[in-house]
Amino acid sequence: MGILLSGISAWEYWCYAAHARCMPRPSARCAREQSHGKPSAKEVHALGECFPFLSAPLHLLAPNPRLRWRCKGVMSHVEPSKLGQQGVYRIGEGQYVVSPAEVFLQLATVLPFPNLLEVGFELCGRYARPIGGYLELGRRDPLASAAGLDRFLERMAGVPGASTARRAVCFILDGSWSPMETSSVLYLCLPFRLGGYGLPAPLMNAVVPVPDKDRAHVGKSFYRCDLYWPEARFAIEYDSNLHHTGAGRIAEDASRRTDLAYLGVEVATLTQGQVRDRRELDRIALLLAKRLGKRLRMERVNPSGAQDYLRTCLLDSARKGA
Repeated sequence: MGILLSGISAWEYWCYAAHARCMPRPSARCAREQSHGKPSAKEVHALGECFPFLSAPLHLLAPNPRLRWRCKGVMSHVEPSKLGQQGVYRIGEGQYVVSPAEVFLQLATVLPFPNLLEVGFELCGRYARPIGGYLELGRRDPLASAAGLDRFLERMAGVPGASTARRAVCFILDGSWSPMETSSVLYLCLPFRLGGYGLPAPLMNAVVPVPDKDRAHVGKSFYRCDLYWPEARFAIEYDSNLHHTGAGRIAEDASRRTDLAYLGVEVATLTQGQVRDRRELDRIALLLAKRLGKRLRMERVNPSGAQDYLRTCLLDSARKGA
């Protein structure tokens, strides 16, 4: 039978594939080769040589307990009977990886809940974290959608991690373009009990169309806002240190904010420093609540250290480049 990457190893592969532009296509999805044996330790070692970015130990999925690997550098798991052929992608001769949805399910058993949410946002977003010598964020089409993950998890009811994963999907939004956009939404919109401010969720990277009558003044047919609350005509734009520096870019950002104001959209700027500073984030949350007509009860923020835990998980992930 073939070697099937799972869990952390499968997640690392999907991140790398986005950068290397070697994404498996749906037409490449197929059943694994079947045999009465299992790959040798040499074949498993060769997999690590093919994909040197995979961290140790390698996480592999076996079809049943009898065929689990018991060799150094391998963490072996048993395939759930509900997975089926449609949950497997071929990535090489005798080499396979579980689907992004299956990755999400498997990681629900090992990751802290905030980091599982990060993975969900990335799967449903348009970025891939740095990995395997690629030091910048990668750009790609979404690997999944929140609705698609929910449908998959409904079919996997009873499998370890399914209930946790379904609870996480309730908070996942489609369309994030960066880890900091993801973190901003988690901080602002998760309920108090999970460390957030309990504010309504935005549309992510939503298109704000420019009416025909305003195009002569604005000069564009639409704008795209990082986080957008259409009912309040309010947007939050994340200004990264990398992409929003230099006189030309600063002038462009200022012109953009002016155009959006002309269209009746108020824009607040959020920087990395503000996201990491609790008092600054309090101010942004209070502004957003005011614009949305919501009362933000600050005494309910951080019950039993929930915000401390959320910040610890997300900041630790950011330090690791996740």
